[in-house]
Amino acid sequence: MKVLYAMCFVFSVFFFLSCCTSHGDSFLPTPELGVSLVDSVTPSQPHHVVAVASLLVIADMEMDLSIEQWVDGEKIQEYTMHVSVPSAPLTLRWGPGEYRLMGRSMGYHTVRISRNVDDEDVIVEFPELLPYETVIPEGYVYSGEQGSRVWVDAFRIDTMEVSFGEYQFCVNWGDCEELESMSDAKFFDPEKPVVGANWFDALAYCRWQGKWLPTLLQWERAARGDDERPYPWGDKKFHQPANYINASRNDGYVYTAPADSFREGASPFGVLNMAGNVYEWVGNVNAGMRELKGGSWNSSSKSIQIWMTRTEVPEKRKKEFGFRCAGGV
Repeated sequence: MKVLYAMCFVFSVFFFLSCCTSHGDSFLPTPELGVSLVDSVTPSQPHHVVAVASLLVIADMEMDLSIEQWVDGEKIQEYTMHVSVPSAPLTLRWGPGEYRLMGRSMGYHTVRISRNVDDEDVIVEFPELLPYETVIPEGYVYSGEQGSRVWVDAFRIDTMEVSFGEYQFCVNWGDCEELESMSDAKFFDPEKPVVGANWFDALAYCRWQGKWLPTLLQWERAARGDDERPYPWGDKKFHQPANYINASRNDGYVYTAPADSFREGASPFGVLNMAGNVYEWVGNVNAGMRELKGGSWNSSSKSIQIWMTRTEVPEKRKKEFGFRCAGGV
């Protein structure tokens, strides 16, 4: 009997070691991937540099980065790594193809980039990941056209307008209504802001998130900051870094732009697209009517000024109407 126990123990140890070796190899770069340290590439700043064939990727913040190679519509291989800043550079020599990169980090919006790599070098500077929410500190806001000075307590607000991709999750859970705009190819894109939502649609989504629609004062505080600027980026009227009708020939978008576009037009607190792209419902109730702020892709330069307010019935759905949510701190 002791001999039998000893044989079973030896077999168990052998089986365990075999499994560990097999599973452990799947997490390590294999020779086929051609992963190796590159001593010749030394970034001058604390960037993390990943070279994929002739694709050079620079990331300035810590994230989980995945890289896929696609050829003729088929995924050939992929590699996932954690980027620390600073960190030793890596190179993956995979050859030509379409490279799809995705950067993720807890509490931040995912960024996706696609680049075609042939014989020429392609350099991609990975954009900074943006937080889901921005904390707006307590302070005064100059509200309305007359600039009345009103105190606003601290709160959180979505850094970007709610996208179709985010809204789709709420639809899938059965807590939000599917919108007609979700079948319109001109507007529907997981990375672009949801449009065609009425006030009740917007409120339902924010409540599903455990949040609410920002009040008019909260919205103006997030867009304006501490001064009386007419636009989120300041006083400059022309060449605005925003998606509105006057700039439609130059900004590259006929309709809506991705929710993370026009970063140079961010508010003093770093909130994006508070002018143009989509009108945003706010939570105020005014004699049975509701209010929208910010203007849209179809608005004039005057209509995207911070003090401008549009009033509509809450049931109104237009492909200019979107929203973002707010919460407490």
